[in-house]
Amino acid sequence: MNLVDLLKDQLGGEVSKSLGKMSGASEGDISKVLGAGLPSILSGLGALASSKQGAGKIAETIGGMDSSLFGNLAGMLGGAAGQKGGGMLSNLMTGAVVDGLSSAISKFTGVSPGIVKTVLGYLAPLVLGGIGKSFAGRAIDASSVSDLFSQQKSSIAASLPRGFSLDGIQGFASLGGGNSTAGRPAPAPVQSGGSGMLKLLPLLAIALIGAGIYYYWSTVKKAADGVVAGGAGLVEKAKEGAEGAASSASNALGDAATAAGDAAKGVVDGAGKMAGDAAKAASDAAGSAKDLVGDAAKAVADKAASALDGLKGDFGSMFEGLTGKLGKVSDAAGAEEILPDLKGYAEKLDGMAKGVGALPAEGKSMITEMIKGQMDKLSPIFDKLKEMPGISEAFAKIIEQIKTALMGLIG
Repeated sequence: MNLVDLLKDQLGGEVSKSLGKMSGASEGDISKVLGAGLPSILSGLGALASSKQGAGKIAETIGGMDSSLFGNLAGMLGGAAGQKGGGMLSNLMTGAVVDGLSSAISKFTGVSPGIVKTVLGYLAPLVLGGIGKSFAGRAIDASSVSDLFSQQKSSIAASLPRGFSLDGIQGFASLGGGNSTAGRPAPAPVQSGGSGMLKLLPLLAIALIGAGIYYYWSTVKKAADGVVAGGAGLVEKAKEGAEGAASSASNALGDAATAAGDAAKGVVDGAGKMAGDAAKAASDAAGSAKDLVGDAAKAVADKAASALDGLKGDFGSMFEGLTGKLGKVSDAAGAEEILPDLKGYAEKLDGMAKGVGALPAEGKSMITEMIKGQMDKLSPIFDKLKEMPGISEAFAKIIEQIKTALMGLIG
């Protein structure tokens, strides 16, 4: 059995779509988070299971879940376990480790840390339920949990995406008491020893090198003596040839000087004409370039103005819708009724934020002032709704997500 593949099969299809709807993330983002989040949670649980106490903690958590839902992850996601997943994961790994995992996965996938942490919270009970299902009626205790993760360690480590590392996450390595190597392959054993002949090899090599140097030096000395003897005769002949070459060179220099003077005059005349032609061409090109730059600048300005007008309209429409819908909520039932609309606003806000990032400084300033003015009205409404009795965790999270996104645009 490969636990990673088993869980991947169960988390596809409708379960993945439900995760997207509940967290306010796109299907693409959910796929990215699952790709890194599933093996990360399993690595963390593997680290925890490396100690008897940690393995017992996992077994106790699985034992407290509704085992009838272990084969129905979609039903589990919409039930009580799905709502308590974030607390369940923090209780097992500590909140600091969960925050560290969320941050690392966010940097790797490009999905916001808030969405990543929400998805991990929903994912935790599904993973634990999948583990519970893998026992198929066998006893779930510290020993069996420890054995399972020991068998699955290599497949869990291999499922981590290339380029993604769990190293450096504060508290992760100490989940199993500081001796965990979960998610990492075991180091290869170091072999030692050797025969007596291997120890003599360096001495034999030194002896061979010494013999080679002696032979080489004797050969070079004999060759050098021959070169010195022949060189004396060559020097005398070279002296005679040099005297004749000097006389011929003097005559050649006179002729060359005359030819060079004639050639220089022709070059100067030709260069003057070429310089005049080049100056005219440069002047014409500069005029054309100025016209092109002006047209380009106007096009950029028009495009920026159009983008700014579009964003102002989008933000205005969104703020009008938010104010209207939130202002009518008087109880928990009304809040649940507008939850799909709020998720739609959150998704649209991600795209609008990218549009604001592409604006020039002046355009960003105008949008920022617009958001500040609206947040003065919306913030008290957000706070009031979050404290309303009976409000679901999903509603509170989407409210906080929208508020955080808007405050991030203000900077």
